[in-house]
Order: sequence, then structure tokens, then C-alpha cells
Amino acid sequence: MRGWLAMMATGAVLAGCDAPSEPQPSEAPAAPPAPAAPPAPQAPEAPAAESGWGFSAVNGEGAIILRREGATALRLTCRGGKLEAQAAGIDPIASEERFTLGAGDEAFTLVADLGASTPGDLRASGEAPADLIDRIERGEPLSVNYGATSLGPFPVAPEPVRTAFAAVCRR
Repeated sequence: MRGWLAMMATGAVLAGCDAPSEPQPSEAPAAPPAPAAPPAPQAPEAPAAESGWGFSAVNGEGAIILRREGATALRLTCRGGKLEAQAAGIDPIASEERFTLGAGDEAFTLVADLGASTPGDLRASGEAPADLIDRIERGEPLSVNYGATSLGPFPVAPEPVRTAFAAVCRR
């Protein structure tokens, strides 16, 4: 009989589980989450300063010289509205005259001077576009492309060097 009472008690408990629950006070629906704020725009990263890099300007000549461990890597010179570039580490190619100087996200074309170039030392020249001079003065990183060779981006020269260079180029 005891077993029968235990079964009845268990049945009563289980029957209570199926009983409808009392109505609960209605809860206000949760507000939808606020939209996430768009990420803040990030300034483009400037090339990291690497040890061994140095910069100089030649007063009155409008030149920026980037040196790596004492050797000239890139030299830009303005004379009479013309821009001249000298890039170390690039061999001239007899069938290639297009020398591209990149400033930030813009490319400017110069003409390789194959007669003045030597192996490992390419020289090029062309008009000095105002937009290029502005970009250099603002401190946009420079890079070089010639044939299958690309150099850079180079570290940005200090502001006094860029300002002096731009002033001579604009004369």
C-alpha cells in the first residue's frame, strides 16, 4: 500500500507540472540595441622610422636627399620648374623610359635619362607638377617604380626639409 501511496503522490506532483501557469504580468519588449557607431576614420600609417635613415636639404638648390646608412637612396632636386630624381639600387633598362614617382596615392611620371644613369643609379627628370610638390610638402610618403623594380615607400623627410624643398620648387 505504501508503494501505491508513493505512486499517487508522484502522479499528483507530475500532474501539477502540466497545469497551466498563472498569467504573468506582461513585460515590455526589450528595446532593440542601438546601432554600433561606425569606426572612426584612421589616418594612413606613415612608414615606420627605420634606423640608418637620414635626410638633408641642399639650400638654394631645392633638393631632398634620403640616405640609408650613409649612401644616397633617393635624391630629388628642383631646378627651373624641372624635377630631377636619382634612385640608387635601380639599373637602367634600354627599352624603358617611364620612371614613376609616387607621392601618397598619386603617381607622377618622369623620363629616365639613360645616358646619365649607371648600373645601380637611375636618373630621371620631368616637369615639377604643383600637386606633386604640395604632396611632398604635406609629408606624403614617396615611392619609386621603374620596370619591374619598386622602392619604398620611403620614410617621410622632416617638415623643415620638405618646406625648404617646396619653396625652391615653387620659384
